[in-house]
Amino acid sequence: MGSLLSIFDFIPAWVTFLPIAVCSIILLAVVIERLIFFRIALSSMTSDLDKFFSALSTGGREKALGVAVQSGSIIVKSLSVFFQIPEGHDPAVYFQFVAEKTQRKIERYIAVVSTIATISPMFGLLGTITGMMKSFGALSKSGASSQELLAAGIAEALLTTAFGLIVAIPALIFHNYLISKSSALVKELEINANRLMQNE
Repeated sequence: MGSLLSIFDFIPAWVTFLPIAVCSIILLAVVIERLIFFRIALSSMTSDLDKFFSALSTGGREKALGVAVQSGSIIVKSLSVFFQIPEGHDPAVYFQFVAEKTQRKIERYIAVVSTIATISPMFGLLGTITGMMKSFGALSKSGASSQELLAAGIAEALLTTAFGLIVAIPALIFHNYLISKSSALVKELEINANRLMQNE
């Protein structure tokens, strides 16, 4: 048993810290990208939608398309596709395809954030196990060196658990934020798509 426990002594601490660090970098990149995306998507959405439907009612499709080109709202740009349906395509089916494509853009990286929130504590738990195994291996030895190994193993176990949770908790919070914002935008797309269909 002692020889089996000693195997964990050869596993450096960075092996369990590295995946958590990679998860934190990916999470930070996704947070920045999604915050910018939603800021652009929501900043002028209401006013741009008003301008779009106002232009449609007063100036027709061409004027509405002009508003859509200048708009930064992904909802307005998706609605404008309704006026650019290729010949031979069923308008309802084609617009449904565009709406689903827009929804995928809105919900991008939700699965990534969810995965990070799930696996980060697991990597922390793995570090806890390897750290405790090192500690148990140290207990089977004698002398001052075993005390140092015991302390190092316990420290590694606690640190990896802490870092895993430090990454996972913000990831879970941001995942819920993404779900909320994405659901709101998708609902806005559905409402205004129906409004556009009625106007046509």
